[in-house]
Amino acid sequence: MTEQDATDIFEKRANLEGAQDLDCNMCGPALVFALQAGENTFSLDLPTLLQCLHLAEQKASVPKLGAAWWNSVINHYNIGSSLRETVAGRSDNARL
Repeated sequence: MTEQDATDIFEKRANLEGAQDLDCNMCGPALVFALQAGENTFSLDLPTLLQCLHLAEQKASVPKLGAAWWNSVINHYNIGSSLRETVAGRSDNARL
């Protein structure tokens, strides 16, 4: 990513417009956030948000949440696939 790309992304930040529990026949229940960035409206699902939170934790932008918290979230929301793979790369090699 170039410096200009990073600047463009920073200047086009989205604001939360709302959240809704959805039950998709193909994907199951999911919490989806509606975001507004200028004229564009888009969605962000909870697993993607949690992947972002994990990255923020790795970059020390938020306090460490710990393996027990991550395990609880993964099990509670049954979002093992993508998030489990992301979190499994943790440096503390916690069992997930």
